[in-house]
Amino acid sequence: MKKTVSFELRNESEWEFIQSLFNRLHIVYKAQEPIVADTKGVIVEDEFMSTLYGSWPGDESSDETVNDIYGSRVNSSSEV
Repeated sequence: MKKTVSFELRNESEWEFIQSLFNRLHIVYKAQEPIVADTKGVIVEDEFMSTLYGSWPGDESSDETVNDIYGSRVNSSSEV
C-alpha cells in the first residue's frame, strides 16, 4: 500500500530524525525535493530541466516562434 505524506520540517536535523525513524521501523520511503516558485511565480527546477525546457532568448514572441516553426513544417511538406 502506498501513501503520500508531506512534512514541513524546520531544519536538516528533523529530516535526519525522520529518516532514522523510518529506517529503524523498516519503512521503505522515497524522498522528493520540493518544487519552489521564484518571485514571478515561475516554477524553479533543477539546472538540467531548466536548461532543457527553458525558453531561449530571442526578439520574437513565443507565438511568433511557434507560427514560424509551424509555417516551416507546412511549407517543407508541400514542397516534397
